[in-house]
Amino acid sequence: RRWVWDINMIRKKQITSSVVKLMMANIMRMAPEVLEALKVASCLGAECEAKLLKIIDRSPNRIDDTQAALDIAVEEGIMSKDGLSYRFAHDQLQLASYQLVPESENKAALHLLIGRLLWKWASEDEIDTFLFVLVDQLHRGSCLLTDPEEKVELAQLSLLAGEKAHALSAFLPASSYLNAGCSMLTEIDWVCHRRMCFSMPNLCAETQYIVGDFASMNLSVQSILTKAENMSEKLRAYHVIILAFGAQSQFSDAIKTSLSVLNHLGEDLSENVTEDMANTEVRKTMQLLSTENEDSLLKTKVMVDAEKLEVMKFLHTLVLYASIVGGPSLPITVCRMVQLSLSHGFCKESAYGLACFGLILCGPLSLFKLGYRFGKLALNIMERFQAKEYAKVYGVLYGCVNHAIEPIQSLLPPIKNAMEIGLAVGDTEYAMCCAHKCESIGFASGKALPLLAMEMKMHSEQMLGCKQNGIDILSKPGRQAALNLLGRAVNPIKLDGEEMNEHDFVTTSDGTSPLRSLFMYSHRMWLEYMFGEYQLAWDTFCCCKEIGKKSARSIFSAGCYNCLFLCLTAISMARKEGESKYTTTIKALFSRMELWAETSPWNFQNKLELMKAEYAYLKSDYALAGKCYQASIDLAIKHLFIHEQAIALERAGLFYLGTGESNTATEHFVRARDRYSEWGAEAKVSHIQINYI
Repeated sequence: RRWVWDINMIRKKQITSSVVKLMMANIMRMAPEVLEALKVASCLGAECEAKLLKIIDRSPNRIDDTQAALDIAVEEGIMSKDGLSYRFAHDQLQLASYQLVPESENKAALHLLIGRLLWKWASEDEIDTFLFVLVDQLHRGSCLLTDPEEKVELAQLSLLAGEKAHALSAFLPASSYLNAGCSMLTEIDWVCHRRMCFSMPNLCAETQYIVGDFASMNLSVQSILTKAENMSEKLRAYHVIILAFGAQSQFSDAIKTSLSVLNHLGEDLSENVTEDMANTEVRKTMQLLSTENEDSLLKTKVMVDAEKLEVMKFLHTLVLYASIVGGPSLPITVCRMVQLSLSHGFCKESAYGLACFGLILCGPLSLFKLGYRFGKLALNIMERFQAKEYAKVYGVLYGCVNHAIEPIQSLLPPIKNAMEIGLAVGDTEYAMCCAHKCESIGFASGKALPLLAMEMKMHSEQMLGCKQNGIDILSKPGRQAALNLLGRAVNPIKLDGEEMNEHDFVTTSDGTSPLRSLFMYSHRMWLEYMFGEYQLAWDTFCCCKEIGKKSARSIFSAGCYNCLFLCLTAISMARKEGESKYTTTIKALFSRMELWAETSPWNFQNKLELMKAEYAYLKSDYALAGKCYQASIDLAIKHLFIHEQAIALERAGLFYLGTGESNTATEHFVRARDRYSEWGAEAKVSHIQINYI
């Protein structure tokens, strides 16, 4: 005779407390050794491994064979056995077995007993294997601990469990183990076991930051700062405070705290820096690097000065916030990282410093090949130190530098990989920066808009889940622009819809304000030009002159499209109002695109040909215009830019319409409509269908 449970039917029903009592009554008829085994198994959870039970049974005080007893429970249908694991047939059966422990015996006491048995009789390898179970059982009974030394030992085990869970990217369990371990500490422990007492709340604060529990994180760091007697003991806490400021868009606070710590470490950096100071530091750094070749740089000594290692860590953190706030503090911070690496040796943060220096060379200085070279060196250094800073280094190189040389489509796989690795190692900030870059590069690559919009939505959920709200905010204009093109907005040229509202977006004041305005006005200008509203596009540029500055200082996708669409807008306005007012802008943007096309024809030549075509049309050089339009179309096809093929076809259609070749114009409009449709830009499909076909 055995019980047979229809598990699917049971799980569909709400089981009441009276049914649990009936189960308990049936279980109570079983032999005492089976009841004892069921109590032990229920304390271990819905499932337990046979190896755990063997460890418990090694105690000479254990008479019965727990596995043999549970085998009887399996025969009775209370449990099932899958290989070397036992599982309760239903969670209510586990609850019924757990309630076999009478209040007089105290469930906490049984958990503590199980934990102590595991701790005493397990080998070192077994303790490592079942560390989480061991720590969990001991903490469930920790209210009964009275021996101070045993509490300290449990705290040490909790730290080990937290470190192991953190290494496995199990950040929520890690936070729980570390929190529980911190609760074991007493004032005397902070004297006798000071190193452990700092390590545990520090790692706890770091995991709380990763999961976005900033309130608990603040409590953890305050306990550290209260106990710390010098700056050295405060450094790790300050680092996580800075990261939390950044995650909550409090970039000014993050920068001020970073500079304060760096000043204490002997690095005199100021918020009040000028472009001239930045240029001086860049020239100095280039001079230092010019005396070394790649082989000698790779053989540079390893940094061992503990204080300088801490300096590099804080400079490394400061770079992102300096780049968001803008201004000359970014190049000065990056140059300091490179200079320290050359004078004191390389460390894992040196890779990021060199990657960012490559970005500076590719941006304001337009030294693309040299910047690309230092980017490659950064990758080699990262491999040398087996660093986990993939999200940081890859984010800079594949998001901001390598467009200068490599096809943009080739950058998506490594930056997606960097995002995944960043999430796995707890680098949520830079992982989400990589997600932001995935979106902008996906748009610039011509990725199908429906798929891109799905990925954008997933990234937004990840950013909010990681509490990286600042990065999520900066991503909103790009997402709304994609939705507008998909036809999911009332007005295709206004960034109002599912993701954002223009008015609220620019009037909300926080640490992202300068960049959020730039991103919003940039994307709005692109849409206004694409939908033929040239005056509005020019007015948008006039509202945010940073569009022009950024297009001249940056090669990443936003800067590239700012350059393209601003130049095309200026040419369209010159056709309407005369050239004189727009000549300076047009020439400057042509120079920029020509420079980019020289180093990366794959990414930029088709854009340059379109600019040439529009300018030739302005100058009434119709033969040259037709030739350049066709070149732009052909290159866009060859280089897999379906969206830019559609734009070039549409502009060619308008050219032929303006020169009286209506049949040729219609042919180009039809092809443009089809390419827009293939891209997923249904709003543009409707626009062409209504206005030109």
